[in-house]
Amino acid sequence: MSSSSRLTLVLGSLLSIIVPLGILNMPLFKGLSNVELFSYGLGFCLVIATAVVTLLTLRDREMATSLSGIEVEVSHLRRSIREGRNSFAYVVGREELYKVLAGFVRNGKQRIDLMYQAPKPPLGYRKSDAKIKYLEALDSVVMAGKVPIRRIVLLTSENKAWVRELVEKYRGRATVSLALIVEQVHFPVISVQLVDRTRTVLVNLIGSSAGLGPRDVVLDSEELARIFEWYYEALFDVSEKIVENGQVRDDTLQQYLG
Repeated sequence: MSSSSRLTLVLGSLLSIIVPLGILNMPLFKGLSNVELFSYGLGFCLVIATAVVTLLTLRDREMATSLSGIEVEVSHLRRSIREGRNSFAYVVGREELYKVLAGFVRNGKQRIDLMYQAPKPPLGYRKSDAKIKYLEALDSVVMAGKVPIRRIVLLTSENKAWVRELVEKYRGRATVSLALIVEQVHFPVISVQLVDRTRTVLVNLIGSSAGLGPRDVVLDSEELARIFEWYYEALFDVSEKIVENGQVRDDTLQQYLG
């Protein structure tokens, strides 16, 4: 089977999974009109498809292997849905998002993979108790040093000072790594948060800023987490590593932060 045929198969399988997950199994959507349901479901499907396409772009040399693995996970996910096993998704608003993330981070046991794709630092936007508690929970896990943590952060002119603070905070922390996506990268990036390879949060997936209601999606599914784990690994591979297991890379620090 050609690579393009495989890609068509994978995307078609993903869309056939996410539509029922995104619409039929989301109780928060029950009060919406059919048009709104269709819009949310379609948007969710398109972003998932974008994730796969981006993954393939980043791992061009390993395309066949990645596609085969994704097809296997898609097959497993379809079977788990048919058998009624615990795989579900739900949409949350911004305040609930931070509560969910704080809980996930506090309870992480194996690995925590986080991304931050906003052009300004977290506290450069509206502050809230939930956001502050999440950031405090993350700092506590970093300081405890029991769970490996990786972060991918978008580097912008407004984020530079905050990134410098992160570098110093993570210096010498053997369980923490930090990578940067520089502004020159021009491909769609989905902000994925993964905890213990079982829980996934897609940030700012539906809509953008104020006025569009819930916009973040929580996936509680091992099969979906494995699919997004491939995406995260590919993105981490091409990002600029500035802290690796607590060791600061001075060359990257000098190149991007001066």
